[in-house]
Amino acid sequence: MIGFQGIKGSFSHQAIYNFFGKDEKSKGFLSFEEVFEALKNNIISRAFLPVENSIAGSVAPVYDLLLKYNCFIINEHYQKIDHYLLAKKQIKLKDIQKVYSHPVALEQCRNFISENKFIPVQMYDTAGAAKFISNSDENLAAISPKLCSSIYNLHVLSEKIQSNENNYTRFVEIHNQNDKLLINPHSNKTSMAFKPVNTEKYGALSNCLDIFTKYKLNLTKVESRPDSEKLWEYVFFIDISASIYDKNFIKCLSVLEDFTEFYKVFGTYKECNKKIKP
Repeated sequence: MIGFQGIKGSFSHQAIYNFFGKDEKSKGFLSFEEVFEALKNNIISRAFLPVENSIAGSVAPVYDLLLKYNCFIINEHYQKIDHYLLAKKQIKLKDIQKVYSHPVALEQCRNFISENKFIPVQMYDTAGAAKFISNSDENLAAISPKLCSSIYNLHVLSEKIQSNENNYTRFVEIHNQNDKLLINPHSNKTSMAFKPVNTEKYGALSNCLDIFTKYKLNLTKVESRPDSEKLWEYVFFIDISASIYDKNFIKCLSVLEDFTEFYKVFGTYKECNKKIKP
């Protein structure tokens, strides 16, 4: 059983279909933390969660929870995000006044909404918006994944209505066991976090980054998040183009330990092919 945040028809649900196939059993949860708790308590065997969108940026709560819980990334997947205008089958485009969706989806479809003079209404979830209008007697529409049309008996009024076609979300598959048997032998990417010692001292962060350079490790992402336990101090989340089992990486971590309060490896896995077709 694989867990995800959201309800049936969400982009997370769609991503599971695309990555694992439609026969994969899955269970939705209201919040990201509920997914992590379910994983911790073996209610689910793994989770599939978004960590980054190519337009909106990182999904900060998931990064914070990766730091809080003992779990491990073993795969990643890039999911194309296409927004569809859905309505009940008897409703026509000219009849619609209000359109419901998640705030990010409404923003990504702002031009389409403006051109049609719709009133945007925010909801907690794109799939939740589809479910809501399917139970309404009003002339409403939802901006949702196409999968919602079959699940909630709606029809597509307009397709791919987002302003930017280059819209992808990066998902990761997470397990609660650090089992080497789960690791792809072709792993070439690692995600981790660290906190430099003496963060107020000159060069504290650059000293850590220089260690990766010394051992010829390429950092593809560096992002800071506040340390929830210490005011105005930060933890740095990074992606590296290497397996944690590479000799240089092992040497790097042994040196990094002396320059950090802590470091935590989230997982090592095979990088998703970036040459994605729309």
